[in-house]
Amino acid sequence: MGPLIEGSPLSWDDVERTKLVARQWAVEQLLNIWHKGKCVKDSESLWGDEIEYTLVQLNSKAAQSTVVLDQIRILEEWADYTAGTQCDHSRSVIQPEWASYMLETIPDQPYRGDVDSLLAVEGNMKRRRKLIQQFLLQDQHVVSISIFPCLGISGQFTTPYLMPSETWKYSRMLPREICSPITRYSLVEENICARRVHRAEIHIPIYRDEKTPWPFQDRPPCPATGQGPQRKIDSSSQVRENCIYLDGVGFGAGSCCLQATFQGENESAARWLYDQLIPLGPVALALTAATPVYKGYLADSDVRWNWISASLDDRTAQEKVNLPPRFSSNVTYISTDKRCKEEYLCSRLLVDDDAKDQLLRGGMDQRLATHFAHILSRDPVYLSQRDISDVNVGDDNVFNAFQSGVWQHVRLKLPPPDNSDIGWRVEFRPMEVQPRDSENAAFVIFMFLLSRAIIAFDLDFYVPIDKVTESMDAAHKRHAVLSERLWFRKEGWSSERFCSAMCLRQAQICLCSTGAIARRDSGISVSQGPEYALMTVNEIINGEVQSELRGKAKFLGLIPIILIYLELSGISQNQMKRLSPYLDLVSKRASTQLPTPAHWIRSFVKRHPKYQNDSVVHQEICYDLMKEIVHMGSD
Repeated sequence: MGPLIEGSPLSWDDVERTKLVARQWAVEQLLNIWHKGKCVKDSESLWGDEIEYTLVQLNSKAAQSTVVLDQIRILEEWADYTAGTQCDHSRSVIQPEWASYMLETIPDQPYRGDVDSLLAVEGNMKRRRKLIQQFLLQDQHVVSISIFPCLGISGQFTTPYLMPSETWKYSRMLPREICSPITRYSLVEENICARRVHRAEIHIPIYRDEKTPWPFQDRPPCPATGQGPQRKIDSSSQVRENCIYLDGVGFGAGSCCLQATFQGENESAARWLYDQLIPLGPVALALTAATPVYKGYLADSDVRWNWISASLDDRTAQEKVNLPPRFSSNVTYISTDKRCKEEYLCSRLLVDDDAKDQLLRGGMDQRLATHFAHILSRDPVYLSQRDISDVNVGDDNVFNAFQSGVWQHVRLKLPPPDNSDIGWRVEFRPMEVQPRDSENAAFVIFMFLLSRAIIAFDLDFYVPIDKVTESMDAAHKRHAVLSERLWFRKEGWSSERFCSAMCLRQAQICLCSTGAIARRDSGISVSQGPEYALMTVNEIINGEVQSELRGKAKFLGLIPIILIYLELSGISQNQMKRLSPYLDLVSKRASTQLPTPAHWIRSFVKRHPKYQNDSVVHQEICYDLMKEIVHMGSD
């Protein structure tokens, strides 16, 4: 969730008093970073991934699974381990995350863009998982799941057993120890709750099964006993009918994800890639769906995104009219390319006018200044005494306090100000973490290859920002891969570069720069239709079926585009044979030949002999589910 805090943290009252000065310094630091970064060029296609893990314990005697609040011990042992001279830790880094049961891992060095590096990704992920596992105690396991299914239930769900407190103001369902003791994480929770002046209120539609009580009325567990009769909701809680009710930041910040970061050649390339990845967010979210259970109930949704957003939402009622949540899909495009039309942009975008004017006066262009002025319009969720009393324009700490407190599904990362070898990067954030390393590897490899194809072929996937938001909501639906259609570019996505590449292959189908189809052997050209349309995930990934087109232009599909890119890059048959299983996995997910983790988990629960068709995921069901996921992670 961003860099750790240096210096004494400020209380929310102090943040409120100093935020205007902090914003001014953030703009100064941003301009300094941007001016330095304009000269940065990196020809090498470096990239990386981040996987967030959950620590669980399986108690076979009680048929019970719990999350293990052991983050700090493992980090301390990891520090001792890496300080030794005999250990090989050159391929992994273990880092803290928000919850005490979470750990994040990244490769020690960025991956390169060659095929051999791609083929090493899965092995790197397996080593990172095993590295954490060696620090765990008996019956404890590291799993890659989006959220622990029984988090917040009545009864034990943590090891050690800690009960929620009636007096803790941030949640009556989660113990305060659920949050990592690292200052940054606890401060984010405190300040978000202080700004909105009440606990989180998250309402997830419940899945209605044959025997689900209807209307369904959820109640938080009684903190005094952890079980037994349900207490009356306090007057500040607005429980909604037919919804699972959650009340803590931890239900969002305590969920895990899979992220990938790609380095661009320069600022222009990174900004173009940033824009093109935005419409891909809903597609990746639907493909990786892995979150069908919350607080021991089957949900009527398959992914985590909107529920994290609700948990971190600090807006006032007035702000909700025109201000998106801190955690949301993107609301800005930033390329200055003429193909980024005004009509694609958000029509109602709140910006800090003073910050924008200052950025424009500093030489920044309108698009990028608007983007950062929107980010700077938000209050920082944390500041330290150092941030306001010992400010260095050549640093980036104050700017990061603003940037890292706005969580969108694609993030532009500027070169650091310390003149390091790190260049312009784009972080792709919507993917749900998968149970198997092979699945996580498949999706980050797919996204990397797609990012390279976008740059190499100059592909244009623009759709209006409001259509992206609509598609992100559609991706939450149960089995969205099969049942939903997402907005995607249908015409005009190709380029002269791509057309030339197709012609070099002597393809039967040559795509002109407008995206229409021209058959080389017949001279027939298909008339141009709407630029974007509602398409299934299968059509977006694998391409439209020719027999169903009825005179409309054909979208080739993202996998076929990647295959063309690989062919033109000179990949050998042996390399392609080894790489194909990863692309096949993505392709089969899109065609529903392979289920999403959410679909598989939902089916597992419904088939379990203890399931009573009432939407309740009992502890024994959760235990058996976790056992199976532990097994999957060891494949």
